[in-house]
Amino acid sequence: RLLLVDDEPFNLELMTELLEADGYETVCAESGEQAWEILQQQGSSLSMVLLDKMMPGMNGPEVLEKLRANPATASIPVIFLTAKAHEDEVARLRALGVIDVVAQPFDPILHRCAMKPNIQGCSAHELFITWTFACRYWWTGWFWKNRTH
Repeated sequence: RLLLVDDEPFNLELMTELLEADGYETVCAESGEQAWEILQQQGSSLSMVLLDKMMPGMNGPEVLEKLRANPATASIPVIFLTAKAHEDEVARLRALGVIDVVAQPFDPILHRCAMKPNIQGCSAHELFITWTFACRYWWTGWFWKNRTH
């Protein structure tokens, strides 16, 4: 089960549709406060958190800090989602102990092209690392120049 946290309903809907179509069960939160409640109640059943960095109220880094401070949730892998994926900001967020930082917005067609061949036998961690790689190179144009389909 994946916890998706974003204050933009469209982003939650898009991520939910893509991930559930690929067989993942998702739980959604529209705020940091709601995410923290879900983590406290269902943390042991979650395999990963996709966490928007910028939200009103409790933001992504604040949720991460609480998550890491709680022994019941401290080991849950987290990926930050952010519209501001500048190099120095990405480095700062990675230093907080997340698996990676994914730039938003992301493209559903890119998701399908990059993920479909890799879904069978992949853990959630491997799946999102692949997705992160594809998103990063899509923005630079490498993905479109080098795609095979």
